[in-house]
Order: sequence, then C-alpha cells, then structure tokens
Amino acid sequence: MNNKKVTLGLLVGALVLIIAGFLFTNKLSNISNIKTSTQTTNLSLAMPTPEQVDPSQITFFYSASCPHCLEVEQWMQQNNFESQVPIVKKEVSQNQKNSQELIKTAVACGLPVDTIGVPFLAAEGQCYIGTPDVIKYLSKKLPANQSSASAQLN
Repeated sequence: MNNKKVTLGLLVGALVLIIAGFLFTNKLSNISNIKTSTQTTNLSLAMPTPEQVDPSQITFFYSASCPHCLEVEQWMQQNNFESQVPIVKKEVSQNQKNSQELIKTAVACGLPVDTIGVPFLAAEGQCYIGTPDVIKYLSKKLPANQSSASAQLN
C-alpha cells in the first residue's frame, strides 16, 4: 500500500513537470499571444544595432487584430504621417518572419521576451512599446504644428 502511494506520487509529480514544461515551451514559441498595450511602459532603451532592423529607419510592428495598433494607424492617417516621414510597417500576427524580427529587435533592445507587445516601434536605436510612447515618438518626427498627438493622448 505504501509503495503504491509513493509510485502514484512520483507519477503525479512527473506529469505536473511534463505539463509545466510543455506550457512554458508553448508560451515562448507561440508569438500569436503577443500582448497589446495601451499604457506607457517607458521602455525606450538603447538598442545595439541588430541585423534585422536598420536603426536609421522607423519600423512599426503591429497586429491586424490589435485595437491599440489601430489607434496608432488612425493617428498616422489623421496626421498624414506616411507621406511626410518614411516608415516601415510589419504585421506580426499573420507573418512569422515579422514576428521573429520583432522578438529579435526587442531582445536587442534588452527587453525580456515576456514584455514584448504591440504596438512596437524601433527607431534611431530605441524601442517604444504602447500607443502613448509610439505616438509621442512619431509626433516628434512631423514638421512643427502638424501633429494632433496631444489631443489623442489627453
């Protein structure tokens, strides 16, 4: 009877470890679970030059299903941003290559994988996560008096 309890305990423990390992591995490999963020994170950290993103360009990572990314897109449209400032847009929820590039860029910025979210902007050796930080950066790139960022952020 005592041996059965020990054996059962070992089996349950092994099963728990297997499930935990599977969940951890699945979480890291499943980029479709990228977080969306509306709050400012102040994660504009210096970024070593990754081979994936040219630091001289502005790269906007977004998800087609992200409502906060849509806010940034709408802001860009309202301010006619793309006709004034070159920007590269990369959709990550339906494009595995772009998802991997986002992760590599964030890691190059020194960000832990579990803090990566969209909207995400990489520009001039910095990374910005969240609608307020992204719009704040983009508004600085527009000619003076062209941005309605303050109205959008307040």
